[in-house]
Amino acid sequence: MRKLLFAIIILAAINLTAQDKVTGDISPIFALSPDNKTIAFSAGNGQSSFLFEYSFKDKSITPLAGLGDDYFIRPSFSSNGKMLLYLSKTAAGKNIFLMDLNTGKAISITKGDFYVTEAIFSKAGDKIIFCAAQFVGNYSPLGRKAPHDLDLFSINPDGTGLKKLTNFKAYSLNSISTDKSGDSVLCALNAGDREGIYLVPLKDTGTLRKIETVNNPRPEIGADFYETPNYSADGKTITFMAPYQLLLMDMATLKCSELWTTLAKDDMAMPMCSSFFNTGDKILFSTLAIKDRHYATDASFYQLDIKTKGLTELKLK
Repeated sequence: MRKLLFAIIILAAINLTAQDKVTGDISPIFALSPDNKTIAFSAGNGQSSFLFEYSFKDKSITPLAGLGDDYFIRPSFSSNGKMLLYLSKTAAGKNIFLMDLNTGKAISITKGDFYVTEAIFSKAGDKIIFCAAQFVGNYSPLGRKAPHDLDLFSINPDGTGLKKLTNFKAYSLNSISTDKSGDSVLCALNAGDREGIYLVPLKDTGTLRKIETVNNPRPEIGADFYETPNYSADGKTITFMAPYQLLLMDMATLKCSELWTTLAKDDMAMPMCSSFFNTGDKILFSTLAIKDRHYATDASFYQLDIKTKGLTELKLK
């Protein structure tokens, strides 16, 4: 009864305090709905961060969640588009929340046992796969405090059945997405001598495969600088990023091509997050501008036609 009362209070507070318009800085981390009709994203003002949903049809923006001084970040849709995962960041750490988009009700999946960095649904939707840190700190006096010793975990949507999937103890582990079969997870990994983009089989995580292009467009930096991989709906291609570049790779031939860049341009920006439309002919991606060698804190969003390279900027506020 006490848990139910607490959940009701939390939900009421979310509904009352969620912003009705986007203010502050928009995070570059977003989720494109499976039907390609909406985007879930977050925006913060330095003290709190709210979740919003943008509609491509009428360009409307709807608040999803926001509460006090909490941060609501890193949304991720279920494969049927009915549920939304997101992280709630507090002083105690980050926890996974699961929202029913039809009712707006949300429940906490993790209870502070981990510092969760990102979470996605399995392809079948029966599991939640997430990255979590077992150590939050710094490895040297000069390093900044950050989550380290990262591994992959799975848990049921009701919070039961927690299982550790890997034993990487990675320095960094991010940008997770499942392949078409749902049997493997694509990720960017930095763990010991493993650095770059990897495909991790969920049933045998010790036999991971490094994904490297055969025509490296930036041999001077090497494949270890490639980040933020993301699968197309049919699993035939991935996008990934190098400094100032958004790249496309054919998974059959491992050949890559450039989709977008600000390399050697006056107005430089870094691509941060990308997602394929399920038609396979367009990509949505976000960038952070770089001015005076510093990243901007407010992201820009673009829709890109793969064939023509035509760009359309989305106005989210």
